[in-house]
Amino acid sequence: MKKRIVSILNLMGLMLAVAQYGEDAQAATTEVIRRTASGAVLLSRTTFDDGSSAGYTFDPDNQYEYSKLTYKYDSSGTLVSVERLYDDGAKQVSYFYAASSPLLMIHQNYVPSGSLLQQRVNYRNGDLYTSTYDMNGSQQWTAHHQMIRGQVNDGTTISGGTIDFNDYRMDDGTRRIERFDQLGNQTYTRFIDYLDKSGRVDYREMFMDNGNRLITDYDETNTLAWKSLYKTFNPKDQLLSQDYRFDDGTRQYEGFDVEGTMTWARYVSSYNAQSQLDYVTYYFKDGRRQVSDYDQASTQSWSRLIKVFDSQGRLDAQDYRMDDGTRIYIDYDQTLQNTWSERRLTYNSSGQLISQRITNDDGTVIIK
Repeated sequence: MKKRIVSILNLMGLMLAVAQYGEDAQAATTEVIRRTASGAVLLSRTTFDDGSSAGYTFDPDNQYEYSKLTYKYDSSGTLVSVERLYDDGAKQVSYFYAASSPLLMIHQNYVPSGSLLQQRVNYRNGDLYTSTYDMNGSQQWTAHHQMIRGQVNDGTTISGGTIDFNDYRMDDGTRRIERFDQLGNQTYTRFIDYLDKSGRVDYREMFMDNGNRLITDYDETNTLAWKSLYKTFNPKDQLLSQDYRFDDGTRQYEGFDVEGTMTWARYVSSYNAQSQLDYVTYYFKDGRRQVSDYDQASTQSWSRLIKVFDSQGRLDAQDYRMDDGTRIYIDYDQTLQNTWSERRLTYNSSGQLISQRITNDDGTVIIK
């Protein structure tokens, strides 16, 4: 005959009471309540000195998947726990808590060897915390902890809710924690922290509301020149940017034109330890390069110097933006298409051309 499984789930929602768990009290009396036709004990009860009691149900005829059920009650007669011992030695235990406790109940499953396989902690506010352990080594983790928020208890079953976080303890000693934006008030939907064997955050992966993915890599071993590196990917998993934060306080930001809408393929911005922009380099698709140098220390007569290099890496132009608002632009004839080798143009603070100095190929100079 197929064995019947007697469910205790209904008890979980209905029988809640105060419970302080410790050592069992000294037994006072034990009585047999019912026997089978063959005289085997089917039901018994033990009453302890402190007024608490325990009821036992046995399966002497091997009709069910359990061999023993234990119901424990406090001194007021309120059920505080149910323990089911299966034929194969596995065990299932449920603990119940009073209305004054933030806990509703704890449900535990043990394998025949006695090791804990899973634990479910139900909170009175609807939260559920589960712990699952990989006994047979079929997973990449040894333990998985999960928090679910907002479950509903209809008095018979507890269900629903949304995941708040997953916490994986990996086989190699590392750890992975996944968190979700429960309230929907963040710029991300979820993020994952990867911790090394020493418990230090190695890197973080964030899944943003706009579909982008942000990875933050940390130099937790302090072996690199930077302490953190931020990488942003679009929904197509194309690299949009890299942001290095160096040990000396400086910073380097690199952006990429993955959509192909700009004249440049990428650019690099560098900042000093005071977060002031130091220089910006644009790498154009035609092979040219433009470098803007900023005088954040105010040690030069110019505030910004722009240098343009041709596709062969030769200096093509220099553009000085002076502190007094004037401008000096120097153009070089790298392609030898003009009669001059250099032109120096000077502008006043209103942007008007006020002088020119032209150096011809033959060495003569024209000043206008």
